[in-house]
Amino acid sequence: MAWLTVGAIMVTLVALAISAFGMSAIPRIIVIAQAIYWTISYVVRPLFLLAFQPNPPVRDGISDQRLSAGGYEDGVYEVLKPILFGLIVYMVLILLVSRYLSGKRFPLNSPSFVRSQGQTTLFALLIVVGWIFRGMSVVLGGSSLTSTMQLLAIVGCGGLIIYSPKRPRNGERMLLYAAIASEALWTFVSASKTPLIAAIIFVVMRFSIAGWTRKRVAFVLVAALVMIVGFASFQQFKLSQISADSVSDFSKSDYPRWSRPLLPIVQRFDQFSAVTDARLAGESSWLTGPEMITHAFGTFLPQTLSGEKVSAGLLWNTEVRAYSLQDAEYSSVSLAEGFVAEGYVAGGYGGIALEAIWILVGLVLVSMLLAHGGVFSRSLGVLCIGFPILFERGFLGGVETISKGIQVSALIYVVWILFVIKAEKVGPHARTIT
Repeated sequence: MAWLTVGAIMVTLVALAISAFGMSAIPRIIVIAQAIYWTISYVVRPLFLLAFQPNPPVRDGISDQRLSAGGYEDGVYEVLKPILFGLIVYMVLILLVSRYLSGKRFPLNSPSFVRSQGQTTLFALLIVVGWIFRGMSVVLGGSSLTSTMQLLAIVGCGGLIIYSPKRPRNGERMLLYAAIASEALWTFVSASKTPLIAAIIFVVMRFSIAGWTRKRVAFVLVAALVMIVGFASFQQFKLSQISADSVSDFSKSDYPRWSRPLLPIVQRFDQFSAVTDARLAGESSWLTGPEMITHAFGTFLPQTLSGEKVSAGLLWNTEVRAYSLQDAEYSSVSLAEGFVAEGYVAGGYGGIALEAIWILVGLVLVSMLLAHGGVFSRSLGVLCIGFPILFERGFLGGVETISKGIQVSALIYVVWILFVIKAEKVGPHARTIT
């Protein structure tokens, strides 16, 4: 049954991707990206477990002693059931609103959006300031200030890539290349897949504005391949530097040699592990609905009023994963839970359905933010793509990101009003991106 369920999930995700082709540019890109992301998490990862039957304990981040104890076939099947349910619910919701998401409701090249030299300066400045705080976090260690101010870099990168003119000047073209390179570099420095995914989505959105050509399709495919292979190689190199045991785990594991280069990629898409946590914890075993709303509301309050804030990802690790897997070494790591896992422990299958509705609302909201409005709304929309709340977070994680995003977007808007617009009054005329 596990194999059949994986097949059913794959069919559901293919149908989800196909349904996106009738949508406007922005929701189409997001839904297709969701389908690809969830394919790696919910299809490729369980296939690795079913096909190769890795024997724990192996420090590869994929094998799971909780599933292997009774045999991977039965364990994986139990985890796949809520996943299949959640994806079917989400696909049905997408089909129900597909007409609303179609046509020209969410164009990326809206003529109402004025692109000026001042905005180019703003986005470039955001990248520089964001990287200063990224460097501080690497050298001095992370803090709430540095983690928030780092978000400026992703806004600057997304703003430059998505909203630059169709035919950029030489200087603007170099800024575009620098923005892409900066996120590729941060992918390796932070050992996080998030900047890589965000940069690829930004580039796809940009080409959707300018129109697709064979050259642009080839650029996206080659760039994505180079970044993915480079990231996988770097991850494997980092593992080899941590300890000799990491190398031996990979070499002595039950994975065929040809599959081992893929392991670092499959590791990073760990939504399947989160659903395993939820399945073993049980239905409705975590926060109740009122508790989730209270926690979400608390993210918008200053720390002086709400007390010490604990992220949803850290709560998941210490309260949900700890139920079935005690690992003190990673007790301080914040995990991405996903809408299926969070919905299951919050309210069973009904909770999954509610979380699917939340993801749909987020899809519409982010599409509106990116397509309409000014600097504030588009900055917030870029942040929601740069920190993929629509791919790997549930309700609590999404609200936390939106809360930080509102703060950062408000700061950007103030800078825009006080400095950029004032400078433009005596500067060159604005020009549109169309």
